Amino acid sequence: MSNHSISSIYESVMQSIREAQQETYKVIQNFVNDTNQAIQRVSAQHEETEKAIDRVSAQHEETKRSLQELSEQHKKTEKTVNRVSAQHEETKKTLQELSAQHKKTEKAIQEYVEEGKKERKKLSKQIGILGKQMGILGKQMGTLGNRFGEIAEHMVFPAVVKRFNELGYNFNFEFEGNCKVRNKNNQIIAEIDIYLENGTTIAVVEVKTKPDLNDIDKHIQRIEKLKQNRQEKNEPTKKLMGAIAGAIFPKEVREAALQVGFYVLVQSGDTMKLEIPEGFKPREF
Repeated sequence: MSNHSISSIYESVMQSIREAQQETYKVIQNFVNDTNQAIQRVSAQHEETEKAIDRVSAQHEETKRSLQELSEQHKKTEKTVNRVSAQHEETKKTLQELSAQHKKTEKAIQEYVEEGKKERKKLSKQIGILGKQMGILGKQMGTLGNRFGEIAEHMVFPAVVKRFNELGYNFNFEFEGNCKVRNKNNQIIAEIDIYLENGTTIAVVEVKTKPDLNDIDKHIQRIEKLKQNRQEKNEPTKKLMGAIAGAIFPKEVREAALQVGFYVLVQSGDTMKLEIPEGFKPREF
């Protein structure tokens, strides 16, 4: 039984009790009023009898009628008292039943609460286990989502080099596997998945399982850091360009990457496909 059903039953029973009490109070009040009136009449008749003792005989019949009326009123009063008494007993019985029902309700509520506590403990334990599992899965997905370096070494890197060389870049220096860029103080300021270089151009390629818009912004910052670092170290000025390779490339991310001037490489079967839409011009940093 739900809390709402128990509350509805309780309210209905309490309303019945209040109505019975009101009816009882009305009957008792009427009885008291009628009795007071009868007493007042008898008192008035008694005073009249004392004042006019010489007219007792003449008023005997009147007194007799008054006594008869009193008798009838007494009978009515007795009936009223009996009815009130019966209602009192009925009310008493109802209260006893309500008390028994209240005890049952309290017991049911207590059992429900205890069962709820057990279920909450069980659910809390399951949530804890699920949380740990999600944490483990999150770490695994994070590792997978950040980079798939092992795959890049065997599939992405050769395909990327081949696609760029097909465009005529002919890179003669190639570095794969998380190239670390260090400043003059030997501090790491950026990490590059694939670094390609020839006499005039440097290509910086970011490899992701599923690139997102945030990866585009980070890659722009990465190339800017590389450019600034080369200037600070007085290295030969070369054109810097960027590219993003992904196994799963959402359409909106792919379009955003092309819009900022990045080459886009998408996995196609066991190789990488270089997407170059009509009118595309790579950005030079």
